[in-house]
Amino acid sequence: MNGIDAKRAVRKLAEADQIAFTVHAKRRDPGRGKFPLTREQVKNCLIHGVITEGPAQDIKEPNGCKMRITRLRDQEKHEVACVLVVEKHVLIITGYEYRRSRK
Repeated sequence: MNGIDAKRAVRKLAEADQIAFTVHAKRRDPGRGKFPLTREQVKNCLIHGVITEGPAQDIKEPNGCKMRITRLRDQEKHEVACVLVVEKHVLIITGYEYRRSRK
């Protein structure tokens, strides 16, 4: 699967809210500079972000493509590592914000 087709499939599944989170994705360690994302932030990253790594065949999910999607906005940077299982769901492996806004 090429990047354009993968992004199109991820966007379609995210808009339909077919997103599944691993336990690791739900728990992040702010003390180490990795702040957890809300479901809405992950969804927006999947819909509006760009693929910055992959897609590549996933070894754990035979029908899956793994990739990293990044969304840059004013004062924030969100990154989501996921596996696309076409026509099923997007499995979120991890998602974090590593540049927090300073107020």
